[in-house]
Amino acid sequence: AAPAPVAAAQPDPATLQEHQVVASAVIPKRTAKADNRWVGESLHRRISELRHYPSTARLNGWEGKVVLKVSIRNDGHLNAVEVVKSSGYESLDQAAIEAVRRACPLHMKHELSSEMVVLTLPVNYSLNR
Repeated sequence: AAPAPVAAAQPDPATLQEHQVVASAVIPKRTAKADNRWVGESLHRRISELRHYPSTARLNGWEGKVVLKVSIRNDGHLNAVEVVKSSGYESLDQAAIEAVRRACPLHMKHELSSEMVVLTLPVNYSLNR
């Protein structure tokens, strides 16, 4: 009796899956992104020291969180700042932007691996603090 023909066009799914796993393991991973969290922490500390609660906001009981996008150059100077998410009050948003401007230039205790770092920075305004 002749042996049954082998279907070469259909690979064994178990073997295929095994090869896929091996193939993905040998693909080089991208270089890890530099950890520049310290820049954000340093900026946050400076803002906490310099932040001003606008008197109109205080008198009206306005509170909120402003989320800013901040670009800091590798020399510590501010490149750009913009509101990503408003607090709902123009005076609080502007006060947060002004605090970032006053906080810069930052003291760069480490060297950055790029020309600029972009941070997303929340600034909270609460009358209970």
